[in-house]
Amino acid sequence: MLAAASGLLPLPQADLLEVLVALRASENQEIANAAAATLNEQESRDLLDAAKATDTSPAVLAYLGESDATREIREAVILNASTPDDAIVQMAACVSDGSLLEFITLNQQRLVRSPTINGRTDSSASTNSIPL
Repeated sequence: MLAAASGLLPLPQADLLEVLVALRASENQEIANAAAATLNEQESRDLLDAAKATDTSPAVLAYLGESDATREIREAVILNASTPDDAIVQMAACVSDGSLLEFITLNQQRLVRSPTINGRTDSSASTNSIPL
């Protein structure tokens, strides 16, 4: 397990990310820490590819949405139809970039499925607005 958490297994990138995200929640602290460290070492390009891929695991997309990812990765997560609605709700609550909030609110199908998103974008927009 530690070898997997350290990224030492010969896995395709998508599978590696899925394994690392799962192991990050391990009860074994050494494995969880190794998985988190290995995730932090992943190349931005690989993470962006995962964020754009329609076959990326929902757990990986949720992780990318909650992580300290680049704006480009977060945008790809928001636009990916495979991203779980709950992950979008969490992103909407903490995103301060107005254009990312706009991407979230423009997805009408997602808003119908999960009305909580709209409430989160409203509160995020109001806490991040600049008084004139």
